[in-house]
Amino acid sequence: MAESLPVSPPTGPRTPAMLFAATLTLVAFHVVGAVFVDGFALDLGSLNAPTPRYTVCVAFWMLFGALSAALFALAVSRRFESAIQIDKFIGEWNALSERRFLLWTCAAAFAIPLTLRLRLLQGAPLADDESAYRFAAELLASGRLWVASAAAELFFDQNFMINDGRLYPVYFLGWPALLAPAVADRRARNHESAAVGTDRPAPVARIASLCRIHRGPGPAFCSSCRRRSSRSQPQRSSHTRRVSWR
Repeated sequence: MAESLPVSPPTGPRTPAMLFAATLTLVAFHVVGAVFVDGFALDLGSLNAPTPRYTVCVAFWMLFGALSAALFALAVSRRFESAIQIDKFIGEWNALSERRFLLWTCAAAFAIPLTLRLRLLQGAPLADDESAYRFAAELLASGRLWVASAAAELFFDQNFMINDGRLYPVYFLGWPALLAPAVADRRARNHESAAVGTDRPAPVARIASLCRIHRGPGPAFCSSCRRRSSRSQPQRSSHTRRVSWR
């Protein structure tokens, strides 16, 4: 009697159902955050211990994220539980040309960080490296490699900056050179806005654009912005809850 080839068991509707349940769990996470905890708005950070809102966000993510990951893993394992399906997938993967693979992976390597930067992080400078690169780009855009250290020299000390009478970043100028045209363009547009007129001095407007705190229908600013702008406008209300980067 001839041996019969192994037949992959039918997956049925369970795999799509698990994928749908995993997606629905992530949607539930965002819905719960939007309805009950102000969209998972975070407090200002702390070096000593997690802030209360951050702890709440992580606690909900541990529940919903773990459930979603488990459902997704089960769906994938059921989809490729047969040796025939695994061999078919490996064959299709090996048949992919190197050129096509490189094009797709390079496009993904560019698109994924860009999407995270614009949509999730909203363009905020979140690391010390970024501020150093941005400062170097501003120096290059203004035709300089360094500026004189400020009178309060210790106040401006930072791990990634040289501050020995001259203030400049420790990094090479490759990335800043790529950023410099955009910085110059932003500076030109800021000058145009200042020519039209603004209710805050340019440095204050720049700080406020990086740290905006929304209070109900209208914007308010954090305490550092209020202190810097107190000479030019009446003091705003006290700290409120939601921090968003623009």
